[in-house]
Amino acid sequence: MDTNALLETLKARQATWIAERAEVSAQFKALDARLKLQFKQQPKRPTGDPDKYKAEIAKLELKRNTTSMALQDEKALIKQIEKLSQQTKLYTAFHAYQAQTDEMKKNLTALREGLKKKEAAISELHHAVDRLQMAVDLNCKPSEIVEKLVDVPQAYLARVIGKSGSNIKEIESKFKVRCDVLKNEMKIKVSGSDEAASSAIDSIENITLAVDVTIDLRKEVVNSLLSNKAALLNEIQTSLNNIRLSIPKKSNTLTIRGRQDVIDQAIERIKSLDIHAAYLTFTPRELGIVIGKGGETIKELEAAHNVKIEVLSRSEGAADNLQIVGSAHDVEKANNAIELLVSENEVLEEEMEVTQAHRNLFLSDTAAVFKEIQKESGAYLRMSANSQQSNYKSGIPAAPSTMTIKGTRAQISAARTLVEAKIEAYEATVTTIIVDSSALPAIIGKGGENIKIIRKATKATIEIDWDASKIRIQSSDDDQVQKAKEDIMEIVRNNQVEIIAVGQTLLPLLLGVTGKPVRNKIIDEIGVKMEVIQETRDVKVRGTKENIGEAVVCVKEFLAANYTTMYEVAAEDTSLLLGGGAESVIKLLADKFECDVHMQRDTNMVRIRGVQDKVEAAIAELKKTIHGGDGIVVEDLKVAENVMGKVIGKGGAKISEMETTHKIKISALQKSNVLRLRGEEKNVSEAVREILVFVANQKVNETVAVEDPKVLPMLAAKGGLFKKIHSRAVTPVLKGENLRLRGYPEDVEEAKRLLAEESKSGIFEVKVALDECHVKKVGAVSSPHWQRIIDASKASVTIGEAGICIMGRREEVVTALEQTHAFFQFCLNDQFAKADVGAAALTGAFTPGDLLLIGFDTSTTLTRDFVTECLFVRTEKGKEEIGKALENINLKLQSWSKLHVTIKVEDWARPVIIGAKGVTINKLREETKCEISVQGTSIEVSGEDEEAIEKAKLAIEKLLEENKVWSTKLELPKGSMGSFIGKGGANIKVLKAETGGVYDVVDDGSAVEVKGSEEEVGKAKEAIDKWVEDWNEKNFVHVIEDVSSSGQSAVIGSKGDVVRGLQEEYKIRINVLRGDAEERNGSVELTGEKVNVENALEAVKKIVGEGEERERERSGRGGAGSRGGGGGGEEEEEKKKDWSDGKETEGSNEGEGGGEEGDEEEEVKVSKPQYAAIPVGAAPGSFAPVLSKAARKRKNKKERQMKESEGGLESEVGRDLVNMLVFQPPETGAEVGGEEGGEEEEMEEGMAVVKDGRLSPLPRPPPGLGFTPNSKARKRNDEEAEKGDSSNDSDEDETEYFVSRSGFSVRI
Repeated sequence: MDTNALLETLKARQATWIAERAEVSAQFKALDARLKLQFKQQPKRPTGDPDKYKAEIAKLELKRNTTSMALQDEKALIKQIEKLSQQTKLYTAFHAYQAQTDEMKKNLTALREGLKKKEAAISELHHAVDRLQMAVDLNCKPSEIVEKLVDVPQAYLARVIGKSGSNIKEIESKFKVRCDVLKNEMKIKVSGSDEAASSAIDSIENITLAVDVTIDLRKEVVNSLLSNKAALLNEIQTSLNNIRLSIPKKSNTLTIRGRQDVIDQAIERIKSLDIHAAYLTFTPRELGIVIGKGGETIKELEAAHNVKIEVLSRSEGAADNLQIVGSAHDVEKANNAIELLVSENEVLEEEMEVTQAHRNLFLSDTAAVFKEIQKESGAYLRMSANSQQSNYKSGIPAAPSTMTIKGTRAQISAARTLVEAKIEAYEATVTTIIVDSSALPAIIGKGGENIKIIRKATKATIEIDWDASKIRIQSSDDDQVQKAKEDIMEIVRNNQVEIIAVGQTLLPLLLGVTGKPVRNKIIDEIGVKMEVIQETRDVKVRGTKENIGEAVVCVKEFLAANYTTMYEVAAEDTSLLLGGGAESVIKLLADKFECDVHMQRDTNMVRIRGVQDKVEAAIAELKKTIHGGDGIVVEDLKVAENVMGKVIGKGGAKISEMETTHKIKISALQKSNVLRLRGEEKNVSEAVREILVFVANQKVNETVAVEDPKVLPMLAAKGGLFKKIHSRAVTPVLKGENLRLRGYPEDVEEAKRLLAEESKSGIFEVKVALDECHVKKVGAVSSPHWQRIIDASKASVTIGEAGICIMGRREEVVTALEQTHAFFQFCLNDQFAKADVGAAALTGAFTPGDLLLIGFDTSTTLTRDFVTECLFVRTEKGKEEIGKALENINLKLQSWSKLHVTIKVEDWARPVIIGAKGVTINKLREETKCEISVQGTSIEVSGEDEEAIEKAKLAIEKLLEENKVWSTKLELPKGSMGSFIGKGGANIKVLKAETGGVYDVVDDGSAVEVKGSEEEVGKAKEAIDKWVEDWNEKNFVHVIEDVSSSGQSAVIGSKGDVVRGLQEEYKIRINVLRGDAEERNGSVELTGEKVNVENALEAVKKIVGEGEERERERSGRGGAGSRGGGGGGEEEEEKKKDWSDGKETEGSNEGEGGGEEGDEEEEVKVSKPQYAAIPVGAAPGSFAPVLSKAARKRKNKKERQMKESEGGLESEVGRDLVNMLVFQPPETGAEVGGEEGGEEEEMEEGMAVVKDGRLSPLPRPPPGLGFTPNSKARKRNDEEAEKGDSSNDSDEDETEYFVSRSGFSVRI
């Protein structure tokens, strides 16, 4: 059989076997997946013997069928049979599953064996196919194929392979062999016929023996070698056996690889080459000719002349941009060929400008004239597109076009002659008409409509020269030219033009709805066209001369009836003109002068249109309204921003009311706090007075940051500074470190001065306002008068434009102020006076508005001085005005004293009068029609008459009587406060609910103060007395004195087991109390119900005696002294007790031990108390367990650091949290506020936690007393106790703890 046919047969068999293998593999995978799923669904293996189950079932069935039994027994029997049947079914199902699984495993094994056999057969067949394929590829018989190995040094292996296997591929192709590189063995396996394999091996060995030599070449030589697809380089390489020549890209070096003798021959051959280079210069267009389309021309030149041609640059103006490389003869021939090629293909271009008419001549009739000239001359003609088309509407003519003639010089000359001849013949048939430029648009018509009609009718070419107002008509038919001329002149006669001056103001009116009748008459009836000239905003009319005259008359009549004037107003005056609806200034002007008045908001322009004399009168009236004149005044009044809204009123109600009352116009200027008043001078003056008084009587709210911590307590409800500020008719409310002040502006400023005085170490500041003329009279501060005042008072005095400022301590300022008043009375003479009115009247009788009214009536200025409690009166006029002012002040004082009363009350009455959020005090004000304010412990009442005052007094007395607060203080047993309050305050909450009233912890937690009604206080006293009696009964205390440490240890027992047993047996609490440094013996305290304590007393005494007896026996054996004398025995005893390591046991606790002689002994509590060991309500520091020496040092150091720092609890939030957790929360104060003068008060604060600016911490309580370590801490303590490590004081917990009333500790 033929080799190729055999190969194809084996390949077909190989493909069949591979397909069969894939099919078996798929079956294997499917069965394997099913088996895995089978494993997942394996049922539980049943227990027991199925035969026994069946025998048991048969036995039970027989019993059921043959035995009479109760229904219940029969049901139980049936259930037993069903259960056994179920077990039998499970057994059957499991064995069925097991059989199925075994069958699947067997099939899977068979498939696996089949796959292995199939793989072996395919592998053998693949080897046979591969050998046959090699025989076909190498063109030999399979039996002729041999395999030879050749060793290749590692350094030459890559060279033999070549780049991307090029050398190997070349050897395989050349010798018809297959080469396999065995890199791991550094060998190459060559397969093929014996002769071919030997030749391939020789070639490989030549490569391994070859060397590389690199020589530098001139660029011309490189180009010559690479020209024509490196023909010369390949020719040299072919002529010399076993050599390789290569030139890297963009390089002028030649690399030669081969035997040294062959390399020498190659070098001689290259050196013998006669290579020359020639350089030519061409334009980019000429280079394009040389290169040709796709480089075809230059390739043909290189092939024809055996040279290398390279374009060095294609830039315009570049020299020597073409290089020719080759032999001298070949280069010369190539040079001549290129010169001839460029010369033959040189193309010239010339341009000509032609008009639009000439352009149409050449391009009409599908450019027939163009084609004719090109055919006759042989040149190429091109007409450029118009850069600017003619625009009939704007009158812009078309721009000239450019004609380009391209060809040889002879062709261009012939074409130009033919073009000029055609133009000359065309111009001979043109007729020119000169018309007025205004008629040109009409001749053209809308969108060129008219000119197109004439052209179509006459078949003539009509061209319009806008610059010269010429019309050119061209046609070979003279009749058609004449007809076109007549049509154009007819259009000119019917389109005479005249411009009517209208202007920007009236043009929109003429073109709008108002001017529509006039426009209709001119256009429809008269027959004249109208057009707007946008640049001048005038109107152009077009028609016959007669019709134009009639249209002009119509337009002028319309303009006279619609005379228009624009008047610009300030932006802030627009609201004045437009406000008032139907009664606005704009509406009134329009009605009064029968004009159309319109306000343009965007431009702030007022347009008035109508008959000219009426329009001018309206303008005069508008100017008077805006700027005043003829008895009308305009006055601007600046108002503080915070009261501007109140002056305007809701929806402008307040302003509208004043406008109606005073018959004026008031407008609020936009984006400013200015009111503009317009009207008669008297009315405006009265309105200004009313506004100023209203503004002066408005109270303000201002918040001031209190930076000095020492001032904060003074601002409390009973603080001195609080009362001072309150006496100035200012309500202070302290929120954290911010103080909110409410009152009249100057009163608030006085309160701020008081605050500054306290914050600046007593520095006080007073300002005395003066007018400019008064400042000049009092002289400079350097004058002798002022120096005497400064020396006498020791205060600082400065004089500025606004008045005098005095600073210093209060007594210094008072002295300086009194002397200043005396000096004013001397130097200002009749322009200054002082009225002593007293502190109450200063804030109660005179509001800022009252002082302003007196000043208005008397031409004076009045100011209050809180330091001297008087009123200052000054004027720029004289004695008469001062006298009037003092008289008005006295009258005001007399009327005020009759209508003002002060009621003194106790502290509890203040919140009663004010009520929650000021509800009560506001209700009193409303019912009595009196002004009521709370000033500390005084209630100030002011009314309109004496009857109202009496009514208010009675209402207040009744209110206080109904809400009188009773109080009593009840002592509690020591240590009972925690129990009294209860966990989470549960006990005290129940007590409050049952009795009512308010409970406060007082006297460092040893007593409770109850406030409320008489009934509530009585109920509370009775309930508390009963509770105390019960508590004493349940908390009977007996102390066993003078108990030695050995007796105490015996009571405690090993790990507290003895004390726990005693506590559980007798239901009592036992505390072991160590003695102090002087009295070494301590005590044992028993607490609980009296009968239980008495029962336990003998047992405890017995245990104490036994413990002391054992101690005496040990001391006798060891030769040591007693507890008070010897040291060794005592130290040994202390080590056994492990007191010092703070070890905790369940239900008991052993504190720090005696340790060294002379250390303080600590109190050890081993009880498990029901409530907190430190009673809540006790003052910080009242419970102080004794610490070790190291712990005491650390505690003292920390306390010193806390005292040195500025703040203890750094934030109000921190203080509030400790107040909440540690002490009874304070009663919250009532806060009253409102726009109508509501007072703001705070209730008296609760029991202070912070003392001297910081919270005094409690020492860390012993473990188990109010603070329980977590499980890890307990485990660690137990381990340390077992090790006996009781001497390490450095691990003491330095954390400070605060013990809460509810029985838990707070760590800070």
